[in-house]
Amino acid sequence: MADVRSFGLEEGSVQGSGSDPGLGVRLRVGEHLIDEMTFAHSHLVAVASDGFAYLSVIKEEPLTTMPFAELKYFLALKGVDLQEQLDSHVDFMARMGAVVDVNAYRAKFQTICVRRSELENIPQGYKPMLFVDNMTPDESAKAFGVPLFGQKLSIFTKIYPRTFKPFLGQSFSRPARLTFIPNAANLTSDLTDRSADFRLMEMNQGKHFMEPAQWFQMFAECLDKAIRELDLGDGKEWKDMDEKERQAIMNDKRVDLYLPDVKTLTQFPDYRDQYGFVLRFHWSDYYRKVGVYNYSTILACREFGVRPSIG
Repeated sequence: MADVRSFGLEEGSVQGSGSDPGLGVRLRVGEHLIDEMTFAHSHLVAVASDGFAYLSVIKEEPLTTMPFAELKYFLALKGVDLQEQLDSHVDFMARMGAVVDVNAYRAKFQTICVRRSELENIPQGYKPMLFVDNMTPDESAKAFGVPLFGQKLSIFTKIYPRTFKPFLGQSFSRPARLTFIPNAANLTSDLTDRSADFRLMEMNQGKHFMEPAQWFQMFAECLDKAIRELDLGDGKEWKDMDEKERQAIMNDKRVDLYLPDVKTLTQFPDYRDQYGFVLRFHWSDYYRKVGVYNYSTILACREFGVRPSIG
């Protein structure tokens, strides 16, 4: 059994009784009460003979830096054309006005950080996503010109899943990345109906979910596709439009067929406000903007979920 303190717990703070594998318990992590779980449906905990529940901790695979040519060859065997992905991504970033020096930006992908073992078996229905992990959520929203309403992004802090302590420095200066994410605008049922605290425990077990900055890029990619396929903007690129022209596009309800989270909400388990509430995003049909919300970490709902990120 793993030491319970590996999840930032004190001895005895994980309570349970009996050794029935179907026993449901509640787990308390610091001041946060994690929702009820049934051992028969979870590999996160196990009941020892002393009647206490213990967490098993999986060591996370570190990121590996791979040369572009090597990763390109590796992915070609799996039917993914990395060169095509890069060309398309750089063109998109230029159209959105998110980069100024296109050549300098392309050069960042000479090496790419991945978790290679996760890419051995790419799930069906997942799509590749290239990005440079160097922006805070607020910087990303501004870079892509995503219209927002609701809570301020600045009130949310990234935390360490094991300790609930703030992510030191809030620094975002990491290199080029490649991940694969579910190719679904709205979250599917297998990704919803779990609380944020439950998902945070899964992160402690080695699972990865989409970052807010990455979500804004995904939103912009969907918007860019809508603009091109629906022939919006009178031939102008997003970066060349003024605020009025951009809002006219957002007010066109045909774009809802392209945008993410029109019917669902993506939450980010490791982003919390000062009261411990979790960060969520949702496209509002009424306000025609992306809603930034805070929500309870212990409640589950079939409309709320996460977007896995592998690689």
